[in-house]
Amino acid sequence: MGQALWHRWLSRVDTVKHVEGEVWQRLKAEATSSLNSGAKKTASKANHSG
Repeated sequence: MGQALWHRWLSRVDTVKHVEGEVWQRLKAEATSSLNSGAKKTASKANHSG
């Protein structure tokens, strides 16, 4: 799911009780994957510059 779509989805979530547990697990998995991907890209750029 694209970042803009996640942002739009999250902006509609009022409280945890309105969202099923499976959705939070999926969000965590996607966010973790995205964070790891960004960290790898940043590390790669740091290793190639200089």
